[in-house]
Amino acid sequence: MCLCDCAPHRVLILGINIGLALLDDTIEKGGTQDVDPSDREAVEKRAADDQLGDEIMMLCRMWAKKLRYHHPRMVSGYCAVTQVAIAAQEPNNVERAATISDSFPQSVLAQNLMPYALFSRHLIPDAIASARRTLHRFPHVPEVRSLFEIVSNRVGSYSHAYRSIIPIHYRFADDSPKILRTLFVCVLMVLHIIVLFVVSVVNLARWQD
Repeated sequence: MCLCDCAPHRVLILGINIGLALLDDTIEKGGTQDVDPSDREAVEKRAADDQLGDEIMMLCRMWAKKLRYHHPRMVSGYCAVTQVAIAAQEPNNVERAATISDSFPQSVLAQNLMPYALFSRHLIPDAIASARRTLHRFPHVPEVRSLFEIVSNRVGSYSHAYRSIIPIHYRFADDSPKILRTLFVCVLMVLHIIVLFVVSVVNLARWQD
């Protein structure tokens, strides 16, 4: 369905995500080290993996350009083209990611491009710092948490400042709801509602006077 011109944008995005995930899996299984020329089986496997990677990148580029062409006002189109460029190690991909990130500051996809681009260029400290900033802004987005875990190469905990005041700690490997955390958030919501109600009553009384 991704190959047809009338494919919905969600199908194109799904095709790109599957393609890039398959590319990462192929690289991880095949490795990046040079193979022994005398090992015929390893040489043939590396050639097959390289051919598969080239075909995946060709399809991802085509789908990203199609998404950008048919949906020129969608942020996901800009992000898809840049994401494929980063995966293909095209030049100036960090600059492109910075431009998209600055152009769409409220988009999770756009903000997640910068640490991905820095990580692809092996700028690990900068990638970790950028991923941490994105994680602080969007602490509940699985893609942001996953990328931070990858670039930092660890599974740990992180904190988020609720209302920029109260620090709340989370764990990556534990997505199940916790009773204490749920109760704490509920108490905060109730207090927030009470404060809004009191402020509304006081303002209403002053307005009636």
